[in-house]
Amino acid sequence: MAYCSVSDFYAGKTLMITGATGFIGKVLLEKLLRCCPDIKKIFLLVRTKRDKGAAARIKEITSGIVFDKVREAQPNFRAKLVPIESDLSEPNFALKEEDIRTLQEETELVFHVAATLSLDEKLSISLRMNVLATRKILQLSKGMDKLLVFHHVSTAYSNCDKSRIEEIVYPPPVDPYKILDAAEWMSDDMMEALTPMLLGKRPNTYTFTKALAEYVVKEEGKGLPICITRPSTVLGSWKEPYRGWVDNILSGSGLMAAVGKGMVTTVLSDPNTILDVIPVDVIVNAMIGVTWYTGVHRPANISVYNLVTGPVNPFKLGSHWGLYLNA
Repeated sequence: MAYCSVSDFYAGKTLMITGATGFIGKVLLEKLLRCCPDIKKIFLLVRTKRDKGAAARIKEITSGIVFDKVREAQPNFRAKLVPIESDLSEPNFALKEEDIRTLQEETELVFHVAATLSLDEKLSISLRMNVLATRKILQLSKGMDKLLVFHHVSTAYSNCDKSRIEEIVYPPPVDPYKILDAAEWMSDDMMEALTPMLLGKRPNTYTFTKALAEYVVKEEGKGLPICITRPSTVLGSWKEPYRGWVDNILSGSGLMAAVGKGMVTTVLSDPNTILDVIPVDVIVNAMIGVTWYTGVHRPANISVYNLVTGPVNPFKLGSHWGLYLNA
């Protein structure tokens, strides 16, 4: 097989990205545009928010500091972006028929990044956003004649009830199709009452539904070239697009900011606990590379990648936080 560089692989390709307005999505979009300048087109599925349509939201995002380097190198980069009004919680994503036809005729690479990340989200909403939407995205992708790779972004905590997590798709804690059917007729109160029993050893609806989504990807995606990445706790950027960039104070970044500002001076924890955190640009670089590898080498089975730091560079609370808190 002749060698194909990452940038050469993406050259001339048409992509579809869900979740481009999120933290990982923004950095992914910026990196693709900046380091793979010959990408042909990127469809961006974006929902209306605060009366701003898809085009307005993408324009706002790409006008920020994150895209300064892209604007400098490629002043006309927005011509490659095709924002499409959609809502992953709606039937057929509220897409127009002509949009569905265009996506299926032109898309070659799919990055499914969108999800509800709230740990305490109602189960009915998490099921709709993380499981049902993934199923529908796969169904949409099955009609893509030119599809080379379907990349699903999961989480390293989708199987947090296990002590050792291999890079495989595990059997689901419950049948995702049965619970999706039940969610169609159950009231929110009924679903909430059943939630503790359904979660079992999992701590929240996020990890539970992401586990179900992985199984749906395996089942619905049979015959498709699929890869799955599982990032752990996402932090601000290491180097790109700028050192330390972050657009929210959720997850690990919020705790880091609180400690740095002196708002949190004590953390009650097991000093031997490993806090698995990973910078967003490291995650994005891996995602782009995983898609390249899948498209070039075409593995026979679904490739799963745990994007974690603990096994290689463990961050123990006792040895690091003590120094940090007393600095």
